[in-house]
Amino acid sequence: YNGFYGRMDDVSKSYIDKEHIWKIGGGEGGEGTSSGTREEMYQQERGTKVAYGNPTTWKGALGLIYPSDYGYSTSSTASECDTLPMGHWYGVYGKAECIYNSWLPSVTGDSSIWTITHDRKSIGVFLLNYQGRIDHTYVGSESLRIVPVVYLKSNVRLASGTGTKENPFILEM
Repeated sequence: YNGFYGRMDDVSKSYIDKEHIWKIGGGEGGEGTSSGTREEMYQQERGTKVAYGNPTTWKGALGLIYPSDYGYSTSSTASECDTLPMGHWYGVYGKAECIYNSWLPSVTGDSSIWTITHDRKSIGVFLLNYQGRIDHTYVGSESLRIVPVVYLKSNVRLASGTGTKENPFILEM
């Protein structure tokens, strides 16, 4: 928290909704599963099915990416990106353009990324693996990257910019 948040300037911090309610319903995971479609994951993340009576919400300033955030980050218009489970976006079943048209930086690389979504049947969690697909693992079994996520306050608006490196978004309240 202090590593990421602590390095932000006061104006940037003032844009963040520090009381955001994160939906942490469980995904349909477990041994041998790969996840659902992006819409199915979205619905599960906001659901109330959880393992061992865990909470379904959490309040705070910083969180982790949802699997569905990644699912909806692709600009691909291929129908397979809507119908394939996100665990099948790579490999034999896969549609590489679902992965490679994502606006998220460093989707593929040498290490996987934790997500905020847990498995509603066990102590497992979902991750965005180094191949660019949603996968499942057990807590403590892997060393994964952390990508912090924030929600902006409702009165923050886009002042200018297109979101590119050359013309970044400029926000204002």
